Amino acid sequence: MCGILGIYQPAGGFDPSTVERRLSEAALLLAHRGPDASGVSLLPEDGVGFGHRRLAILDLDSRANQPMASADGSILLTFNGEIYNFRALRLELEKQGCSFKTESDSEVLIEGYRRWGFEALLSRLAGMFSFALYDARDKRLFLARDRAGKKPLFYSEQGGGLQFCSELRGLLRLSPISKELDPAGLDAYLSLKFTPPPRTLFKGISKLPPGHYLQKKGNGGASIKRYWQPFLNKTQEPSS
Repeated sequence: MCGILGIYQPAGGFDPSTVERRLSEAALLLAHRGPDASGVSLLPEDGVGFGHRRLAILDLDSRANQPMASADGSILLTFNGEIYNFRALRLELEKQGCSFKTESDSEVLIEGYRRWGFEALLSRLAGMFSFALYDARDKRLFLARDRAGKKPLFYSEQGGGLQFCSELRGLLRLSPISKELDPAGLDAYLSLKFTPPPRTLFKGISKLPPGHYLQKKGNGGASIKRYWQPFLNKTQEPSS
């Protein structure tokens, strides 16, 4: 279990020192999710800041710490979970000419995205995960959650920007959202003992549904797309 968090503020007003402080403070609230390492990475020119709390399991080397960047610095990743088939994917990528510096599944996500693109990468993944990936070449942010929703991911959009976090309390530290209850979310919780996504208990905060990914480019609103349908007929096309 790890903790991921980030700020995407392409509309301007991105102050690196302020963003780094906010990410570091929010990451402290996720220390129980990742006691082995903590990191913050910024791309100030793009208005991007990622944070991470790491529980080291697959690769104990510090080179596998996150946030992790591609060799050329154009791809930034913060990842929570485990990709069960990452070794098979790594072998496939190596046969296509990719090289790796770590033994982590995180690096496989970066190289898989570079080689196959985002949707094709997701279709290959077997595991439990939530992660954020930013492509500086295309100025595009992606968030993704595993098919069963094992790993949580919350987000909020404000003023053309977006903040995300593995836990609500970390997100509340990142973003100046008022802690106003969402009556519909509360009603669902009292009736069902959980709040179905995309709703949460708070107004202005959403939960990315399982089997979906979010993408956002620039100041425009985020779009959400389903990438997996559990009851898909062979002749039926997946719906967005």
